[in-house]
Amino acid sequence: MAEKDADSVPLARAVLIWSLNIFSGVSIIMVNKKLMGPKEYNFHFPVTLCAIHFLITSMMSKLGTEIGVCNKPEKSVNMPKRDLAVFTFVANTSIVALNLSLMANSIMLYQISKLAVVPFTCLVEMAWYGRQFSNSVIFCILLTLFGMAMVSVSELRVTSSIIGVVALVGSIVGSGMQQLLCRHYQKSLDIPFTCL
Repeated sequence: MAEKDADSVPLARAVLIWSLNIFSGVSIIMVNKKLMGPKEYNFHFPVTLCAIHFLITSMMSKLGTEIGVCNKPEKSVNMPKRDLAVFTFVANTSIVALNLSLMANSIMLYQISKLAVVPFTCLVEMAWYGRQFSNSVIFCILLTLFGMAMVSVSELRVTSSIIGVVALVGSIVGSGMQQLLCRHYQKSLDIPFTCL
């Protein structure tokens, strides 16, 4: 019986962490849209908003590590300054573009742009790295793209603006490039994913 209780603790912890992750992710999007929406508070400083998010995330990560919710990094990470500068630039560009997209577009179009990151990343990996994907993965991506296209057409008619479309494309490219850089640095510099 004690063994069964010990197994349920990590599962309960994992469920709690995933639930908090989903809740906080959805909450941040809703609060950001409320803050930056033209019919709401009309807050025009997405970079400041990003800085506030980074600060709170950093503080909560430190707190989580101190109280034992988050794991401490297994090793210290020393990333070359040039690589760090490139990664920081791409990551910040991604986040600023995502916030601009959220400010200029509807939440639905914003979420569609986040879904489009996976097909974009796969296409870049196929073109640049020659990576092959199974037929089932390709089918799932095509199905996702078809669904996104159906929703995007009607959504773009309602909220089409040049700034919104540029921010949308920028968020897809920026987020996809950030994912590719994460993979590159994990492999080439042996950096754990939790440190990027």
